[in-house]
Amino acid sequence: MTLDRLSRSIWPEAPLSAAANLRTYAYTLRRHLDRAIPGLGGALKTVRGGYRLSIGGGRLDLHDFDSMTREAEGLVARGRPARAAELYEQALRLWRGKPLDDVSGGPLLLTETAWLEERFAGAIDRAVDLWLAIGANDKVVQVTSRFVHNYPFNERLWERLMLGLFRSGRQVEALEAYTRARTYLVEAAGVEPGPAMRRLQSAILADDPAIFGPGLPT
Repeated sequence: MTLDRLSRSIWPEAPLSAAANLRTYAYTLRRHLDRAIPGLGGALKTVRGGYRLSIGGGRLDLHDFDSMTREAEGLVARGRPARAAELYEQALRLWRGKPLDDVSGGPLLLTETAWLEERFAGAIDRAVDLWLAIGANDKVVQVTSRFVHNYPFNERLWERLMLGLFRSGRQVEALEAYTRARTYLVEAAGVEPGPAMRRLQSAILADDPAIFGPGLPT
């Protein structure tokens, strides 16, 4: 990566000392890498006009995540959704909190963070849909209950939490989840839940057969 791109990733407006600061950061990063895995610091190389970090497969959680999700989709295609769901669960365990949550940076870094979060959210959606399809409602509740706190604006997660609770025989808790979601959306963003969530609430109130499963309601 060029020094200019690195600067724009780290600072909204690069200081005059940007190049010197980057050299210090590179030195510190090499030390951290070596402490994690002896010799790994050598993966960060100084090249003409910038730096290059070359880390092979099996050493980055993101590489493992991509490998697991690709394998999971192959299993889905071969009619093995239960095993695919297990792989998605393993992939999700690789994520510990929000990516770069304790790091401030410039616009390029923020874009990269948003891209990582989208991939994570997509994997959650896919895993939960598989669990719903195979009737693993307790797993749906367990996972969505954890992640709605980190992503409270994600109505798809709230919908799946409601559905998992309802299909587990916990209708009252499903309706309470809707109330929590609506309260948060109204107070934090000034918006009502979308039509899909409102329809699901109505279906739960009516014990609509369409939402009993095993897959997602249409």
